[in-house]
Amino acid sequence: MSIFGLIMFLPFSIYEAKEFDFSSVGTGDWINILYFGIVVTVLAFLLYQGLSKVPASIW
Repeated sequence: MSIFGLIMFLPFSIYEAKEFDFSSVGTGDWINILYFGIVVTVLAFLLYQGLSKVPASIW
């Protein structure tokens, strides 16, 4: 899913990046972007793995 999302949004992000001033983004902002990207991806993966092991009859 992550690779599919990358392929789908890469053209749009390249288009937007042409006019964006990356020097205006601070180190804390980059850390936050990486943190949310990693945490959301890993958390979604772990939750999906957990859901696949729980039977549908358990609530």
